[in-house]
Amino acid sequence: MSSVKREDTILNADDLAVQAAMSVEAFKAELALSAPLNVSLSFHRNPSTRQAEGADKMRPPVFSESDDHRIIIHLNVPDLVGIPSLALQGWLDFELAAAVIRRQQTLYRYNFKRDILPLFQVSGMAAQFIRYLVSHLEDCLKRALRADMILNMNHGLPLAYFYYLITVPSAAEKRSYQKLVPHKWTRAIFVCKKSKEFVPVALLDAGGYLPTLASFWWRCHAYLLPEDRELIQRLAAAFLSHRRDRFSDQMVAAFEAVKSDLLT
Repeated sequence: MSSVKREDTILNADDLAVQAAMSVEAFKAELALSAPLNVSLSFHRNPSTRQAEGADKMRPPVFSESDDHRIIIHLNVPDLVGIPSLALQGWLDFELAAAVIRRQQTLYRYNFKRDILPLFQVSGMAAQFIRYLVSHLEDCLKRALRADMILNMNHGLPLAYFYYLITVPSAAEKRSYQKLVPHKWTRAIFVCKKSKEFVPVALLDAGGYLPTLASFWWRCHAYLLPEDRELIQRLAAAFLSHRRDRFSDQMVAAFEAVKSDLLT
């Protein structure tokens, strides 16, 4: 993708098809896997504001489906024409990295009862709540590992462009957060979800990619309480300091940060 310039944008549907194919091939070339990725691209003319049948939320402009043998990446043409070409590459990299992580599940295991529950001994519905919260931390760390994989491929700049593209929160998100402010435990869930977005940004910032990205993210999330912003930063710091450790150790470090701030 060295021919892609920062100012390049997706011009039309044909350009999208070409750029997407180039991005997929660039990812596959950088990632040496024992079993090559079998990737198909599916282009849709309807904007992503249409809800998927039976879904409770709108599909994003780029999303993937996969099994053990094939990855299908769906791209909504109207939503993607006009975006930076580098952002498209970062978006596709992120989807493909997710497929790689799914193939390597044995590397990303932890035991809730052994690793997490002794740190915060509860039972019944409270234990189920903690399990739900920890599932968001798991997703957060796996997203961070996807970003780490992409940075190791020297694709950090496209990923940074992608995060610039998706960072601005919706008005509905801000209203939802305001309703959660008095409730610490449910706010903890919200913070874990937001950390999924920020931890890759923190990785990009630590790597020196688009230094304005992290400050832009924080400006967009100035509505968060100072203590919640601080917790998100600590979750990111926990991953950065444990990024070469076992996944179970990363999970423990992340949960310790949440437990000490919101679950007491």
